[in-house]
Amino acid sequence: MRLGNRNFLEHEIQLIQEMTTTYKGLSRKELAYTICESLNWKNEAGNLKVDSCLVLLKKLQTAEKINLNPLQKRMHIKKEDKELFDLTNTININGRVDYFNPYMTLLIYYIQSLIHPILRNPLK
Repeated sequence: MRLGNRNFLEHEIQLIQEMTTTYKGLSRKELAYTICESLNWKNEAGNLKVDSCLVLLKKLQTAEKINLNPLQKRMHIKKEDKELFDLTNTININGRVDYFNPYMTLLIYYIQSLIHPILRNPLK
C-alpha cells in the first residue's frame, strides 16, 4: 500500500494490524504515535508523521484490513467553565475509601450539576 512517498511493505501492514488489535484502548492519535515510533516514520525535520499515519489508518479501515474503534464525540468546555474545576487547591485525605463514599457521591452529584448545563448546550 502506498501513502505519499512511502510504500508500505506487507510485514509493515501486518505490524499495523497487530498493533490495532493489541492496543484497542488507545485513541486513534495515540495509536498513530505508537505506529510511527515502531516504523520510525518521520519527516525531514525528525518529527513523527502522525497526521499521515491517521490517513493510512483510515485507508486501511476502508479497505477492511483493520478495524478501528468508532470515533468518540469530543466535548469542548469554554474557558470560563474550566475555571469551575480548579484543582490546584488540594488537601491530603487519609482513611479507608468506604468511609468517604457518601462524600464522593455528593461531590459527583455536585460536579454533574455543574456540567449538566454545559452538556445540554455544548455549542453555546
